[in-house]
Amino acid sequence: MALVGTLLLLAEVATAVKTVNEGLQEEIALPNTPWKVTDWFVWETIKECNGWRIQQNTFTRHCRLVDPDDWRRAWGTKNGMMAVWKELEDKM
Repeated sequence: MALVGTLLLLAEVATAVKTVNEGLQEEIALPNTPWKVTDWFVWETIKECNGWRIQQNTFTRHCRLVDPDDWRRAWGTKNGMMAVWKELEDKM
């Protein structure tokens, strides 16, 4: 009986992981409050231009758009930040 419960739990975890991975592929930009940021070791810059940069958190894999004065201007999924970047790039 314990084995059946464990297998059911593993199936639920696998489904949850799949759902999260699918969500990370969407273009999501979340509501933002500008926030002064620091470049801690958990942030990796994946795109940069004219002081603007997209950074990805090495643990959670979410991203943020940071302006030249180190203020977070947007955050969300990588695809979401790439979409925001494209809009910004057209204005740069």
